[in-house]
Amino acid sequence: MKLQNRPFLSPSIGADGTIYGSGDGIYATNPDGTLKWKLRINNGSSFCTPTGCSYVFVQQSAAAIGSNGMVYFGSGVTNLPSAQSGDGSGDVYAVAPNGTLVWKFGVGSIPRICGPGLCERIFSVSDPAIGPDGTVYVGTSDGNLYAIG
Repeated sequence: MKLQNRPFLSPSIGADGTIYGSGDGIYATNPDGTLKWKLRINNGSSFCTPTGCSYVFVQQSAAAIGSNGMVYFGSGVTNLPSAQSGDGSGDVYAVAPNGTLVWKFGVGSIPRICGPGLCERIFSVSDPAIGPDGTVYVGTSDGNLYAIG
């Protein structure tokens, strides 16, 4: 099976055989490769000023699937050189089995870090882990471990 014309990274498989993958959001795909649903989030952008161009990239984690079918994944935003505003930041998402966003939780940010000729705001969110009581755990590049739920 080949999924065409859409990003599909870090697959996870639900109890019913649904294949979940990240890219510019989260995708749910049937075992035969047909799209079941997708939920798009910020997938990065770029902008230019007279002093140069800046790029905003989004890093997504793999999906974790709860015993109730809820799908959890994280997303970190990175602002690269010459960006004029905003810090790197991250979120964790909970998506119902039908593709509806249930909640979004901000897991921190990191301020601009500058060195000689280079400024970056880098933030990443780990793949979620789900505890036996349903608590969702994620680590982030600001050095924190979050327990949600």
